[in-house]
Amino acid sequence: MAIPLSDELAQQAADAYRAHGNNKAAAAAALGLSRTTFIARLSVASLRGLLGTKPVLPGFQIHSTSTQLGPDGELQREWIQQKPESGEEFMLPAGHTIKGVSALVGPDDRVMAKWIKTREDGPDLDAKIDIIQRAFENFEPRAPYILRPTDCDSERLTAYIFCDWHLGLFAHGKETGGPDWDLSIAKQVLRETVSDLIGQSPKS
Repeated sequence: MAIPLSDELAQQAADAYRAHGNNKAAAAAALGLSRTTFIARLSVASLRGLLGTKPVLPGFQIHSTSTQLGPDGELQREWIQQKPESGEEFMLPAGHTIKGVSALVGPDDRVMAKWIKTREDGPDLDAKIDIIQRAFENFEPRAPYILRPTDCDSERLTAYIFCDWHLGLFAHGKETGGPDWDLSIAKQVLRETVSDLIGQSPKS
């Protein structure tokens, strides 16, 4: 994260800007700075109210003021910090949810603008369940049984749980240091494994 610009450097940019008739190029050259660096410092000076407040900068409002007094109490310097005017209260559009936030950050790492991204709500959980149920109302499985159950115990149910099969993985053992793998190997391994599991399971 960048180190915030000091008040001294911000004031230096503001003073140079005024001294050269509000000419940014001339002020930057006088300070030995590139135009880009000078403009960045001048922006910070503006945000901190160092360019004056009469009138207040467009789109800004007074945020805070501070003063520096001399030995006899006389005013030596005054700082008036401005910040972007507050906009209207954000209201989430009906039927929307927030999906993300983006921010524009200024030279002193402060948020200058913010964008709130929304999207329309999808159906709620109950509606999703209803959609799935209606989609399968007339479903008829067409795949034949690989092994038809015979002599089963109707009081018992066996569940075979398979996760993360990597059916589409293609791997060459000499490159990976493991076994070869492709779709045909996966098909053979899974068939043999399922058959073995069924063979070892109780009647169910």
